[in-house]
Amino acid sequence: MDLPSISINMPIYNRSKWLPLITHNLLGFQYDRKKMEFVILDDSSDDPLFASEEQIDEFKKIIYPIELNYVKDKVKKSIGEKRNKLCKLSKHKIIACMDSDDLYLPS
Repeated sequence: MDLPSISINMPIYNRSKWLPLITHNLLGFQYDRKKMEFVILDDSSDDPLFASEEQIDEFKKIIYPIELNYVKDKVKKSIGEKRNKLCKLSKHKIIACMDSDDLYLPS
């Protein structure tokens, strides 16, 4: 089955404790990972999802071949502003919104 490429968008604010669940959800999807882009907009001031470039690189290796687009924003935004910006950052026409603290089923 020829599946379309998709962008999975996630707004983040002080959510580093949820990284194991985020990883579990991404790796559990029954979808061609080569056709997935994961876009994160993080405007956390004191608890960013990734504290260093090394952590970002390690996460990229874990979720490969899913493409990661991690954007750290220094200005706190409303959830609506974050979702709008995430849509602009997305490469694909089909966008799925994902929250950091929810459990997603594989299908």
